[in-house]
Amino acid sequence: MVKSLSGLSRPKVSKRAVQNLGFAIACLSLSACCALPTSSSVNNLHNTDQDIVKVKVLGINDFHGQVLPKGQDGGMQKLALHLLKAIEIGNQPTFVLHAGDHVGASPAESALLQDEPSIAFLNYLQDYCKLSHTPSCEIIGTAGNHEFDEGSAEMLRLLQGGNHNKGPFMQNKWPGANYKTLSANVIDLESKSTLLPPYVIHNIAGIDIGFIGLTLDSTPELLIPGSVDDLRFENQAEVAQHYVKALQEKGIESIFIIIHDGTTEEYYEGQTRSNNQIPETSPFMGFLKSLPDAVDLVITGHSHRFTNAYVSNTNGHTFLVTQAFSSGRAYADIDVAISRKSNDVVSTSANVLLTNSENSYALSESARQTLKQIDSIAEQATAFAKQYTQRVVNTYEAKTNDISLGEFIANSHQYVLKTDMAVMNNGGVRAQLEPGAITWGQLFAVQPFGNQILVRKFSGEQLMETITTRHHWSSDVSIGTEQILWRGKALDRNASYTVAGNAYIMNSELFSEGELISIEGLDIDATEHYMRALPTPFNLSDTPE
Repeated sequence: MVKSLSGLSRPKVSKRAVQNLGFAIACLSLSACCALPTSSSVNNLHNTDQDIVKVKVLGINDFHGQVLPKGQDGGMQKLALHLLKAIEIGNQPTFVLHAGDHVGASPAESALLQDEPSIAFLNYLQDYCKLSHTPSCEIIGTAGNHEFDEGSAEMLRLLQGGNHNKGPFMQNKWPGANYKTLSANVIDLESKSTLLPPYVIHNIAGIDIGFIGLTLDSTPELLIPGSVDDLRFENQAEVAQHYVKALQEKGIESIFIIIHDGTTEEYYEGQTRSNNQIPETSPFMGFLKSLPDAVDLVITGHSHRFTNAYVSNTNGHTFLVTQAFSSGRAYADIDVAISRKSNDVVSTSANVLLTNSENSYALSESARQTLKQIDSIAEQATAFAKQYTQRVVNTYEAKTNDISLGEFIANSHQYVLKTDMAVMNNGGVRAQLEPGAITWGQLFAVQPFGNQILVRKFSGEQLMETITTRHHWSSDVSIGTEQILWRGKALDRNASYTVAGNAYIMNSELFSEGELISIEGLDIDATEHYMRALPTPFNLSDTPE
């Protein structure tokens, strides 16, 4: 863990009292109190509107390169429309905060262009914020685990500029991102410093606000082994505490955290309720409870779910936590009030809004031009990917006795690599197949990672410990309560078996014990080859002729 910064920490003696005041005033003026709940206070009862600075925060997360709508929901155009509307209606200082996985595991329209369309999307929003919107707004993000899918060098190219070796794509010389991406707990082992800026400070009406970015500290476990060996992912709670203290030493009392980690609640409409539904024993609640009293707002992601909750840390200090599903299907519309006297947040409230609602607001000319630019991105990306995405592979006819899609993919890897069995990781199946003509684009949505497929050799004894229901296995593997069968017979502990699977799972700690036999082509190519060998139409339980 990095050492603490030198200097004296500014005491927080007035924070709870100021929050209590904001709550008391809000409750007196509104029929239903929506401000941050705190204990009662009689201090500073004569605050006026002039004493309060209002800030709008729009939280998004896990966009995953969703250029086009996912079914009828989300996508670049719908999300942009609602964000622009929220910025203009608010007419106040605004921060659009993304909590990671903005790119990676993306549909073909973004992935085939190395996710440059998704970065360009936020670039245009940032241009609008800088050039057209008054008062100003800023785009700030953090790095999620999927930003590291292709290693740190490719992530930095996307953010800092330069053409990919398969490019150029969107522009002849890719300029990178024009907004800040943060990560306080990812350390470059060569330089011994953070790979990305740990925090950024913005001054609003004379008040400094600190934004700290954090990446899921278990990220290496979610990537192909070896892909981030040049980095160290430090404990997110310890790093949060360190940088909160560093910001306080600079005199900053309004502190927001953007983290790619999260939990889930049951979705509800309207502003933040006083009672949260976050499981008390969940690991993420443990992180939240460890946060210092100076933290006022936490924007989260990773779990692709809904969160709109007030959470209390171990000291009883309460702050707001949000998450807005994924793929541009929603955003968190957050109101923050900051006291000029204490420079600290006195109230927060959020409403997680779906982007599938109608937009009756008449956007300004500059906002409409931004929307046209974003529409143009989607058109360019779709045109580029069209030759791949619209190629029909086969026709799918669902049957009641179908096996799971994960088992089907495992069968395809076994067939193409001619192994004894195969495995597919559960989390690698990112979409489902709908009956009808199956295009390459639909197949890519199921397996968007572009992983190589490997063959490893295991003894029967090794496989007895390796074969579990956590993953999808090929159809000739049967996992019972008493024993594991292969082709109807018990595994021979002394025999050898070959197993095929994608590089992510086959290089994981459990599977890497097997002897590496060969490294073959891409997982999606194997599945396409298998699908073309099936009858037309096919169902998932069919086998090649």
